[in-house]
Amino acid sequence: FSYTGHFNLLNKFKKQHPDVKTLISVGGWAETGGYFGEDGTRVNSGGFYTMTTNADGSVNQAGIDAFAKSAVEFIETYGFDGVDIDYEYPSSMNDSGHPDDFPISNARRAGLNASYRVLMQKLREELDIAGEKAGKHYLLTIASPSSGYLLRGMETFQSVKYLDYVNIMSYDLHGAWNSHVGHNAALFDTGLDSELAQWGVYTTAEFEGIGYLNTDWAVRYFRGAVSAGRINIGIPYYTRGFKDVSGGTNGLWGQAALPDQSKCAKGTGVGEKNQCGNGALGIDNLWHDKNDVGEEMPAGSNPLWHAKNLENGINPSYLEIYGLTPETDADDVLTGTYTRFYDDVAVAPWLWNAEKKVFLSIEDEQ
Repeated sequence: FSYTGHFNLLNKFKKQHPDVKTLISVGGWAETGGYFGEDGTRVNSGGFYTMTTNADGSVNQAGIDAFAKSAVEFIETYGFDGVDIDYEYPSSMNDSGHPDDFPISNARRAGLNASYRVLMQKLREELDIAGEKAGKHYLLTIASPSSGYLLRGMETFQSVKYLDYVNIMSYDLHGAWNSHVGHNAALFDTGLDSELAQWGVYTTAEFEGIGYLNTDWAVRYFRGAVSAGRINIGIPYYTRGFKDVSGGTNGLWGQAALPDQSKCAKGTGVGEKNQCGNGALGIDNLWHDKNDVGEEMPAGSNPLWHAKNLENGINPSYLEIYGLTPETDADDVLTGTYTRFYDDVAVAPWLWNAEKKVFLSIEDEQ
């Protein structure tokens, strides 16, 4: 190949395994409305929001056309089999997506659904033209939210007719953005979700007692527009968790509000009924991000292999590599016992450290 690096290796492996398809995914939580510069600082450029939608809410056809042509040229140059759009989120719901994007995204909310459909249609057209010339079918997929809270702001998802697959982000259903301690990736609703109960979902007649923070709900939502074989579910290879949990059953459906709500991360803890959560930190937050002033952001985020070590009582030898200092910081020290529990209805496991009152939502073989 005329290029080196990861793209070269991907195509080398594809020659060895010709049934494998590779797609370039564009967007993401932090890069839907911007990108990271060479110094690591996020540039709030507008991203998908301004590329697809003008300031008055009308469709930015010129931006969409330029992006579609660029995307096709990219996959042709580097041997990809299609494009995945991870746009978070083309929703009419205010304050959905990355909080740094709100000044740009909220002003365009009324037009985001319409421009999203135009984007998908244009991508499908350009991919089909290129595919006809190449004698192959180029794939078009999306990463979609699974939460009913977000999907209700995306109308009836008319864009699916242009897609080969819908990849559901069936995770991040509960986390420290609020105080409700629950499963990161429940397969089914149990009728016990404290967040849904707080907002009256189980008692409001229109919802018919159906909870919408689970994979089953999301699959049924999309089954109204696309066949089951074109719906993929995502599996999180990471945890989310809380500390100082009170109530619940071994932490599950308990509460863990950050004691000082004035210190909530941007975009969380909005309103008296929606307090931000007290995310687990230190040894319970190995894969932590840092805020703008370099402080750890508590979220209970860990690779699953680390969670397994905690469950097995193994004192990790790799903590310093991830910036932890157990010699000087008590939060970084292995303390207490992490006991595994399993929700047979939600089909979801978790770890509970009764001594620390730490809850970690995990995934495992079961």
